[in-house]
Amino acid sequence: LPRKVDLVFCEIFDAGLLGEHVLPTLFHASKALLREGGKVVPARARVYGRLVESPAALERFALLRPPGGLSFGALRVRNREQYTCET
Repeated sequence: LPRKVDLVFCEIFDAGLLGEHVLPTLFHASKALLREGGKVVPARARVYGRLVESPAALERFALLRPPGGLSFGALRVRNREQYTCET
């Protein structure tokens, strides 16, 4: 672009809102493309979540599959990977 713009419109959101590298893309667009006082649309979003305990989901997605008779019922599973929907 020859100059910065008044409005940046983004439609790069996935079902989880934060995939598709949306945050780095928005930060870059705001810094490199948007003039001072310009607007980004959408300007905000809300994410809802719910904690769920499901042995079937744990087994299906191979997060925890105990070998022969062991029980990891008291074990907490932590995922240290960054969120992405691009798999």
